[in-house]
Amino acid sequence: MPPSPHVSFASGDGPATVHGLVAWHFRTSAWRVAGLAALSLLLAASAVLPSIVIARAVDAAIGGRLDAWAALIAGGGIAILAAWDAGLTLARRRLAIVTEIGVRGRAAKEHFRACVRLPMRDYAGGNEAALIRSFDDLDRVVEFVASRSVELLAEALIAAAAVTVMLWVEWPLALVFILLAVLSLATATRLSQAAKESLDAWLPVRDSRFGYIVECVTSMLTIKTLSAHAHVVRPFLREQELEQERLRDWRNRTALAESVTRFWGMAVPGIGIVCGAIMLIGGALTAGELLLFLSLSSGLGGALGALQSHLREWQEARAALARMRSLGIGMPEALEDEAVDAPTTPYLRIDSLGFRHLGARQDTLDDLRLDIAAGEHVAIVGRSGEGKTTLAHLLARLHDLARGTIAVGEGPAMTLDRHRRAVLLVPHVTAVFNASLRDNVRLWDETVDDAAVWRALDLAELRVQAAAWEGGLDAPLGSRGNPLSAGQQQRLGLARAFTRRPSVLILDEATSAMDRLTETDVLRNVRAFMRGHVLIVITHREAVAATFDRVLRVERGHVVMEPPSPG
Repeated sequence: MPPSPHVSFASGDGPATVHGLVAWHFRTSAWRVAGLAALSLLLAASAVLPSIVIARAVDAAIGGRLDAWAALIAGGGIAILAAWDAGLTLARRRLAIVTEIGVRGRAAKEHFRACVRLPMRDYAGGNEAALIRSFDDLDRVVEFVASRSVELLAEALIAAAAVTVMLWVEWPLALVFILLAVLSLATATRLSQAAKESLDAWLPVRDSRFGYIVECVTSMLTIKTLSAHAHVVRPFLREQELEQERLRDWRNRTALAESVTRFWGMAVPGIGIVCGAIMLIGGALTAGELLLFLSLSSGLGGALGALQSHLREWQEARAALARMRSLGIGMPEALEDEAVDAPTTPYLRIDSLGFRHLGARQDTLDDLRLDIAAGEHVAIVGRSGEGKTTLAHLLARLHDLARGTIAVGEGPAMTLDRHRRAVLLVPHVTAVFNASLRDNVRLWDETVDDAAVWRALDLAELRVQAAAWEGGLDAPLGSRGNPLSAGQQQRLGLARAFTRRPSVLILDEATSAMDRLTETDVLRNVRAFMRGHVLIVITHREAVAATFDRVLRVERGHVVMEPPSPG
């Protein structure tokens, strides 16, 4: 059984080109494509019949062989053919829409699943804007593959039908029209390619500008508190100037392509009329046949114009597919959708662990070794930049292990998915989603009921405030964290951890925004929750660290044991 066509849009295991995707779609959606092709054939045939009827009627009328009743019958037949053509067009478009919407739904799901499974390194370096735009690119690719490619086939059949009839009626004049049409199509294709190249040059610059706007808008508190509102405009203007230049070039090339297309749209029938009139005067062509040529040339021009448009869309789909593949969507992490069991005898063992950040001259962590027994709660301290957060990210497997091993519990090495479920990291910055309090706590996990959410809020010392909000668990939270304070946002992050049962829980400055009393209460609840399991708390507060079983200091890439506090 061939793979479903939507998989290749979002991953790297399918065809790498648009025409490969089209062929794949045709094979895997054969019955729908066959239906669309059949409708296109009927549409191509019906497109030329009215012109033939009109031409014969004109010649008959000029020759005195057409009376009023015959003219009415011919007119009625043309009206029926027009209704038939409109019905076929509607049926073809609706079938194409159903196909496109179905493929789009499946492709968007797969693409989103791939995006949320990308390694953390793929979300760095301003890549967020490109990832967001990749969903627009996906729509463009899907639209062409599932809909426009079949429309291109339909327009090609209509053009072929018109050319066939023209050659049958008067081949010398047909050759004139065909030559002009080929010149028109070739010119439009070349100009479309140039416009596509300028579009490819503009989009990365636009993404960079958009990324800077997002950074400024989300960092407005910093900008205003430092009165930097005038200074941040300068980088924006530099980005804007470059983006304007690239945009202007793309718009100018697109305008040139459109103007040349309009030129050929008027020149082709004009030149054809002159040639046909000469043949009419010479007796090589009847008036009805000239009218037939003009009608068919109009249809041929419309079909070629649609072909040109579809070819531009093909170029845009190629560029969109290339941008999507450049994001590394084809290499998501091996994560499953279903929960897995955590180790029954959790402990943590780090052996020969080393790590160097990309572009760094020396290791952040070097030959780090550490054993933490089941039920042990330790604090990790150290100066900023010594590698505490890097260590936390490595323990949670957010970075690939360059050297060394991390073992959790007994048995063979865990898969990445099982390790992530066993080792839970709560960072110092909590992301708040534009959703209800309930969904912000359980992160849309419907296996977590309301009772579990309230228990988690209780352990996070957030239940009283939550109960006072209008709507309770249905209270909406904004993506910027409103109405939560910084400390409440951190408690929300801890509440999420309380809805799970990790073997190892790591708090990376996850209580730094809380007042001392609240922090004490929350940490007491955390320690009770993690009784019998491994708890690691990274903190700058020496007084907090002193309350733990062991205090470890990260220093120059190594972990050293702090001496016990006096008394």
